[in-house]
Amino acid sequence: MALYDSHGIRFRYPEDWELTESEEAGDGELAVHVQSPGTAFWSLTLQPAGPSEADLFEATAAALRDEYGDVDVVPTGAAADIAGCPASGCTIEFVCHELPVIAEAVVFETPLGDRPRVGLVLCQYAELESEAVETLLERMTASIQLAPTHVVG
Repeated sequence: MALYDSHGIRFRYPEDWELTESEEAGDGELAVHVQSPGTAFWSLTLQPAGPSEADLFEATAAALRDEYGDVDVVPTGAAADIAGCPASGCTIEFVCHELPVIAEAVVFETPLGDRPRVGLVLCQYAELESEAVETLLERMTASIQLAPTHVVG
């Protein structure tokens, strides 16, 4: 497993997956995206606190709805803590190119930097890949560590 360690964020990801990041200097948003060789991906977005968990889940579902049409959103309630921060999640299911797709979204608040931030972990995979990637994506999320005194953006 490779190690991402930047901007006060650390997590492990498969060495054969491609990592990209972007940072919005004006609003301090940071996005890290990790793409599998197949269709699965995992992403972590940190932004200044503001939107509620429900708003973030709805915005994520709306973006998927815009792209894929009908989506089913199932709140999963409290999720395992992310780096010691309470988290909640939802599962979003939809169909893309006649393949069932599963997206897992987890939202958490963190004191990373000089002000509170909201984190969103989003992972997505075709149902036919679930055996190969589901546990791996969960392990990536579980490996997140944050340095609360580090300033992002």
